Amino acid sequence: MKYALLVTRSTLVSKRFLILVVVLNASRNVLVCVLLAKHNTNAPRFSKKVLVISAFFVSAVFSLSPALASTLPAFQASSSASASYVSAARLNCKPKGKQQALHQPKVIDGDTLYGNGQKIRLIGINTPELGYDNSPSEPFALAAKQEAKRWLEQSSKHLFFVKGKQQRDRYGRMLAYIVNEQGELLSKHLLLKGLGFYIAVPPNTELLPCFIAAEQGARNNRQNIWRELSPTTTGNVSQPGFQLVLGKVTSVIITDNHWWVILGKDIALKIQKADQPFFDVEWVKKLKNTTLEVRGWLIDRQRKRRKLPKHYARWLVLVRHPAVIQLKKPSNRVY
Repeated sequence: MKYALLVTRSTLVSKRFLILVVVLNASRNVLVCVLLAKHNTNAPRFSKKVLVISAFFVSAVFSLSPALASTLPAFQASSSASASYVSAARLNCKPKGKQQALHQPKVIDGDTLYGNGQKIRLIGINTPELGYDNSPSEPFALAAKQEAKRWLEQSSKHLFFVKGKQQRDRYGRMLAYIVNEQGELLSKHLLLKGLGFYIAVPPNTELLPCFIAAEQGARNNRQNIWRELSPTTTGNVSQPGFQLVLGKVTSVIITDNHWWVILGKDIALKIQKADQPFFDVEWVKKLKNTTLEVRGWLIDRQRKRRKLPKHYARWLVLVRHPAVIQLKKPSNRVY
């Protein structure tokens, strides 16, 4: 059985050891393993030997439902003890649903194509935007388009699409996975090449662990986008659109309708009521004073108002799933 790393959390429990909690997504359930990893290179010889040979791999194993697992936030371990992602290239990322033949596909950009008489938006990925009306293209936008075209041409004559649980986006485009005869996914291929970012938009999240692992592999290897990209820090956002942003949480506001997480003074993360079942409210509350990397589409609220109220952050990000949040500097407590 193959697993993809979905979540890592870490906490310092002594000067010698770090407990690393790893959540692995399987085909029907989620395995939670508590690993004991060496934190201090000056640990006693016996402890070092035992850790290297056996790693004391499982001290507790629990079984969780996929629904519960989907609510867990995606953390990135930050210590000398790190979790290794299973090679995304070997993961079985097969979408559920009926496969239908895809006829005469034409690539529009890296994550959108035309086929079967309609526009199709790939699920699980966002690629850099091509420039239109004399506006410049984002870095690697053309490379993503060319790689998508090459993959479609070389995969085989038999291409298929599988519709998502949500079948249309707000622009009327079909939301689907594109699959070749070998069962390979176009979204996963582009993520492995470092030509896009995984996104998590419920309810189309069934292959999220696969896409996270694919991106992490490209990120670790500094492929294409990841050779140069660094998240935009709070206070330095200058334009709307999809971005990775990095900032410290200055406040968390829980209301009856929406939950708000404020980064610095100028970025507000909004969790709408419809998406709150994917989150643990206690975890959200404890984000205050942590540093987060968040991905999503930044909306400039100043454009819609002549004057923005003083307590309003200028930039708004709708956060629909906890997987788009990564805790960059975990505190020394377990969440």
